[in-house]
Amino acid sequence: MKFSYRPYAPNPEEKFLVGPLGHWCDYVATLPEPGYLIKDFVMGASLQLVTGPATIGRKTWWALAQSLAIASGKTIGGLEPTNKDGLPVMMMELEGGPHAIKRRIDMLCTAYAIDINSAQMRNNFHWYHWSSEPFAKRFSLRDHDDVTWLRDYLDRAGISFLTLDTFAQAFQGDENSAQAMNLAVQNACSLYASGAAVQILHHTRKGSGNKDEDIDESIRGSSVLAGAYRVHHGFRIAGEDKSYMKLTFRSNDAEEAQYKVTWDINKEKGTAKLDLRPWDNAENELPNVEAARNLLELIPPGESVSIGTLNRLWSDYNVDGVLQMFVRAKVLKPDGVRWMRVKGVEFNG
Repeated sequence: MKFSYRPYAPNPEEKFLVGPLGHWCDYVATLPEPGYLIKDFVMGASLQLVTGPATIGRKTWWALAQSLAIASGKTIGGLEPTNKDGLPVMMMELEGGPHAIKRRIDMLCTAYAIDINSAQMRNNFHWYHWSSEPFAKRFSLRDHDDVTWLRDYLDRAGISFLTLDTFAQAFQGDENSAQAMNLAVQNACSLYASGAAVQILHHTRKGSGNKDEDIDESIRGSSVLAGAYRVHHGFRIAGEDKSYMKLTFRSNDAEEAQYKVTWDINKEKGTAKLDLRPWDNAENELPNVEAARNLLELIPPGESVSIGTLNRLWSDYNVDGVLQMFVRAKVLKPDGVRWMRVKGVEFNG
């Protein structure tokens, strides 16, 4: 889908394309609505912002899961692509070591049975990593030639979804300068003229990142980014042990929604699974003593159980809150292993 509107201008020497309003409205009416690439999460032909704390925000994991879902047509942990045949995507990974990134890709592909060497994935997943460039030359949103090349590539390859990870590496400038940020954001917005959704990963301010703060106000640097996006995925720390995140979905075109996001990363099995569910029941406490006992019985005595497993077993409750309650009651050790003696312990509730 292209936005190559060319109305006539009363004066052919005008610098910008000016024409009758009615002509423009008639043209826009011929364009298909962008719609969603991932149901409820990724809108086509738009600028999408993903923010969260550095390192623990799991932003790159999220972007990889989205890209793999769109490219393969497979649902990944609640990320349901609207095109089941798969669509071309592109990731420009501008930071992170190559081996660490490859391990993440391998773990997601193993968990969701995706063959990155299949004909479909070779055609649909376009990849750029900074380490591939001689002398570590990196793409820059402030470089006109770089942006022109990328816009042309998106058009030629029919890319539906582009991710730049991260904005800091693509920008390489003073993030507190509104003037410098404006140029980079305008260039980013120009990229979706090809019809692709353009996603930018960005960090929150140092010391921010908790679940109760406003996701726009905690973005690092100038407020220019907050005023430019069409969709914002804000990841903030929720669990006391940082075992899960609160995701806020904010958009100009849809109602705001919150989700609980948990990653079950199993290095022994070489898998990484995403658990995504509405936030409504994420902080529910145990309703009664019987429910508490039933949940506890799901933990085999003397065995350790991963947070990811508990999130599945205790899907209606805030796992972190339940565990803390059991620790306070001396039913569980802090590492999640059940105490040998449970008799006589009283549950609050």
